[in-house]
Amino acid sequence: MKGEVQLPLIIDGKDIEEIPASQIYYVNSSDWRYGFITLLAVDIQDISERLTHKIFLLGYGRAIYMSKKNLYLAISKIDAEKGMVTEIYRIRVMDAE
Repeated sequence: MKGEVQLPLIIDGKDIEEIPASQIYYVNSSDWRYGFITLLAVDIQDISERLTHKIFLLGYGRAIYMSKKNLYLAISKIDAEKGMVTEIYRIRVMDAE
């Protein structure tokens, strides 16, 4: 249907989970194009564990960087006064245990 947003799905084997809009992170920024970014964590020592995930809705210009302790999202946008600017968001990564 036109204008309807299809929410992301996480498919883990036979399990299918539709991610509700309330669980999608976003930045309060206007852009002309948007896309979902899905970050998955997999326990490679116990593959029977469920995938853990976070979903982000980001604008057109984006980049992702990862260190051992943080995830960085770089989002470019056009500011009416400054021209092209890049906003960088840091997300702390915590050990699951």
